Amino acid sequence: MKKNKYLFSFCALVLWIVSCETKNQQEDDVTAKDQIQHIDTRIGTKSWSGKSTLSQAELPQGHVYPGVGLPFAMTQITPQTTTKDIPYWWENEKIQGFRSTHYPNGASMSEYGSLTIMPLVGELKTTPEDRASSFSHGSELAQPHYYSIILDDYDIKAELTAVSKAKFLQFTFPKSNASHIVIDNPMAHGYFRVNPEKNEIEGYTDNTGRKGNKGYTGREFASYFVAKFSKPFEDFALVAKPDLSSTIELFPDGFRGEFYNNMELSGKPNLQRIDSSIDFEWSGAPASTINTDLFSVRYTGELIAKQSGQHTFYVTSDDGVRLFVNDTLVIDSWVNRGATTDDFSMNLKAGESYKIKIEYYDYYGGGTLKFGCAQPASLNASKLMQMAINGAEASAVHVSFKTEEDEKVQVKIGTSFINIAQARKNLESEINHWDFEKTAQATKEAWNKALEKIQIEGSEDQKKIFYTALQRSLLLPRNITEDGYHYSAFNGKVMPGMMYTDFSIWDTFRSEHPLLILLEPERVSEMITALLNSYDEGGWMPKWPSPGYSNIMHGTHADAVVADAYIKGIRDYDTEKAFGAMLKNGTTPGTGHYVARVGIIDYQKLGYVPTDRYGESAIRTLEFAYDDYCIAQMANAMGKEAVYKEYIKRSLYYINFLDPETKLVRGRNADGSWRSATDPSISGWAYGSDKDRENYFRNITLFAPHDVQGLANFMGGDEVLEAYLDHFFENDFYYVGDEYSMHSPYLYNYIGAPWKTQKLIRTLLNENFSSGPGGLPGNEDCGQMSSWYIFGSMGFYPTCPGSPTYQIGSPMFDKVSLKLSNGKQFTIIAHNNSQENVYIQSATLNGKSYTKSWIHHDDIMAGSTLEFEMGPKPNKEWGAKLENRHESVSKPISN
Repeated sequence: MKKNKYLFSFCALVLWIVSCETKNQQEDDVTAKDQIQHIDTRIGTKSWSGKSTLSQAELPQGHVYPGVGLPFAMTQITPQTTTKDIPYWWENEKIQGFRSTHYPNGASMSEYGSLTIMPLVGELKTTPEDRASSFSHGSELAQPHYYSIILDDYDIKAELTAVSKAKFLQFTFPKSNASHIVIDNPMAHGYFRVNPEKNEIEGYTDNTGRKGNKGYTGREFASYFVAKFSKPFEDFALVAKPDLSSTIELFPDGFRGEFYNNMELSGKPNLQRIDSSIDFEWSGAPASTINTDLFSVRYTGELIAKQSGQHTFYVTSDDGVRLFVNDTLVIDSWVNRGATTDDFSMNLKAGESYKIKIEYYDYYGGGTLKFGCAQPASLNASKLMQMAINGAEASAVHVSFKTEEDEKVQVKIGTSFINIAQARKNLESEINHWDFEKTAQATKEAWNKALEKIQIEGSEDQKKIFYTALQRSLLLPRNITEDGYHYSAFNGKVMPGMMYTDFSIWDTFRSEHPLLILLEPERVSEMITALLNSYDEGGWMPKWPSPGYSNIMHGTHADAVVADAYIKGIRDYDTEKAFGAMLKNGTTPGTGHYVARVGIIDYQKLGYVPTDRYGESAIRTLEFAYDDYCIAQMANAMGKEAVYKEYIKRSLYYINFLDPETKLVRGRNADGSWRSATDPSISGWAYGSDKDRENYFRNITLFAPHDVQGLANFMGGDEVLEAYLDHFFENDFYYVGDEYSMHSPYLYNYIGAPWKTQKLIRTLLNENFSSGPGGLPGNEDCGQMSSWYIFGSMGFYPTCPGSPTYQIGSPMFDKVSLKLSNGKQFTIIAHNNSQENVYIQSATLNGKSYTKSWIHHDDIMAGSTLEFEMGPKPNKEWGAKLENRHESVSKPISN
């Protein structure tokens, strides 16, 4: 009996221990599957305040916003603190509404197809500035699936959630006899139709102010919507849109234009002329005597007011613009940017004259300058209500009703780029209920499923930075496919098939797309299919579609995206078509509206892009050579030996733009002569101070990721390149937010000093990223900044996409696990890891000694375990021997 008693007690103890272990394991599993808890989407919404080496042309700002929606969603919804393209800035003190947005998160681009909705009580105010409410960041909750805020001026709690093409808003009102909701297009105007019987508003917002779409597609790129309300309307009406048709009548003498072949309006004008209106889109030069790029114009005119009252001036511009009224600066957007519309309102008196001056500069690509003045509108309330029922173009639409204390009013919005009927269909298919929490939970689960593919062991602060970065890496490009169709911004038609847009490929080929290869390989195939659909519909794979062609940036790095995927075994697309599109990039000049590789004919003939014929000649030459390397690698893998030999030879053309005297890039004319060693015309970014110029000369020189050994040989050997890199980093020429040289911290691996990469990468990660609102040191650039951080903190980086290898850095975390699509897991373990122990002492791969400073993609996909012993002092032998270094460009990489 006593024996049985002890046996029972022992069994109970065992069960209790097992139960505790099971409970702890379950709790760990819950934590591991709820990574969304670590994310704050406001990181990077404030300017970076840390150390930063920058050209004056770019500010250290993340350009991100706290958007809500699924991974790769067609639209997101975000609080709006400004009517500028970037919808949210931390420093702004008021919220103007909640914007359904297509702004590419983290890019210096333009908004398109936006729609903003704002709740308020009391006096009806319809303009964004008038209706804006104070708020406190302390009452904000910003996560990928849910955002909430208290609008202090109205005592309204606003909550947002969203899926891919639909969003769900919930407003908790106070008791009021005058509660309102206003909907508008913050960038221009829209078309609105109210159906009071169904508690619905439908319509579209156009693409006014956006460059490139009307001319390329035949119609403006519009975003259609259907908004369903949970509460009936007691009153509603439109807000009349500005009438710009009479602008010419207000300026009887037209506008005097003075054009300059510089961006500073300096010296004597190269052209003077009178224009009756200012309404231009220049795909080339504005006149035969004016530059295609890098020009400026000053327009002056005299406005004679026809009536008294509030007039609104509108200026749509590409790049920098300023507007003066009676010599007072009223619009100041003297910045390099995509096309957008600025406005300014003031009261004018009938019969009086006003001096108007508009100054504009064009950088590169297409140029846009449009000016209009809207006179006061005079429509009564009855007419505006009838217009709302019938549907009309307007600045805004508003509805009103009474609310009780803490009454929730819900709004569901479906969107489409095809038509209103498809917007309604998208809403019904994605949110066919009125359960706000249900939608928020579904989006949360989708994010957790995506985020749990990488597990890290680190502090809470580290997890906050890491998982916010991972979330940002899973936002773009956006999937705009709707029921198997898409509206094409390349031919203006509704087309069958897959489409993604907002590819910031010049940025994202470097690490964003390689990260997606590891985490989302099926989606990578979809993205490449979308690029090929763009090729079919417009003639080219795009460089920076947002949503259609733009001429932004230099190389055709879709070549790198495709080649990297193909080399790494992702081939679920038309590979022959893809290869043909790449060859077109490498041989054919672009058309009038799409330039592809600028100077490609001269590049093929001379072996470089001549400075006296083309802007950005240095980086074009180096990037064309890298793209040729990618074409060569894909040709080699496809068994196309002749093409491989041709393009691997062309991949070495970068040497032709490196000056044997200075060992830096240097301007070179078509006749082969070198320009001055300090001539800044090689790059539009190299103008400004001497430090600006040297900064870009030194950064661009390092862009030979496919032939680092060749670069070292040119400079005089490994030791010379090592000294160059030492000087480069020690004198703050490196900027982590500048894509030109994002790969450069890893270049020490190629020349026998990997321990310097280890130290440097840990320092850069720790000093340049934080968990606060100013936590990004520069533009997020559609996931590139974040993916650079993700790879770096895990301990390896794809220095040269198109090669199936990754350079090893210094893992920040004790353990990282990647769940691969093939069901296997790649694990990195760093023993004795700490802030001080940043140096690799030794390594093993699957238990066997590993001495290479790089790892092959196949080893990762095999589900291996890479272990490091870390220490406070460098082991200068590990990875440094010649046989353990990365192989040269002319040889295929062996495993």
